[in-house]
Amino acid sequence: NIALKKVTYLLDNIRSRYGIQTQNIDAAFEQRLAHKSGLPLEQLREMVSMVHRVRSNQTVLAPELMHLSRLIDEFNKSRS
Repeated sequence: NIALKKVTYLLDNIRSRYGIQTQNIDAAFEQRLAHKSGLPLEQLREMVSMVHRVRSNQTVLAPELMHLSRLIDEFNKSRS
């Protein structure tokens, strides 16, 4: 599943770059990531929402995969 691999890679990067544990992806996680990354909380909430959607669904449709990719790309560009 491509979407799940993208999410796994994203979370690995967050652990490595920001030292944030990713077992519990909740509001506290969003706050820590916003603080450490300097990115707007709303942008991170949308990305986290997609992470939850991918983890909970076995099937991810092409539009959802494209949206996830866009969010991850924006996150990665913002922190460069």
